[in-house]
Amino acid sequence: MERYNGWANYETWNVGLWFMDDMVSVASDNGKPIDADWCKEFIEEYLDNEHSDFHVGFIGDVMQSFIRSVDWREIASHVNDDAELTDEDESEDEE
Repeated sequence: MERYNGWANYETWNVGLWFMDDMVSVASDNGKPIDADWCKEFIEEYLDNEHSDFHVGFIGDVMQSFIRSVDWREIASHVNDDAELTDEDESEDEE
């Protein structure tokens, strides 16, 4: 698969472009590393709140296809790196 601007694909890059700062802020406030599911839920909640019809019709199909193409693990990794969050188990192992 061809990468896009250093990211897994265009969809992943675009989510990072538009939402990274917000996700990093929320994750930092929580103080715990996040995972791919958290990132996906963050975006889906935003879409539900801002575009309640994002599940309907042609636009809904396009949005769902876009969401399915995002590499959520890559997003989570970038969020954790930017928020400087690590698993407690990992930091204990390093001591």
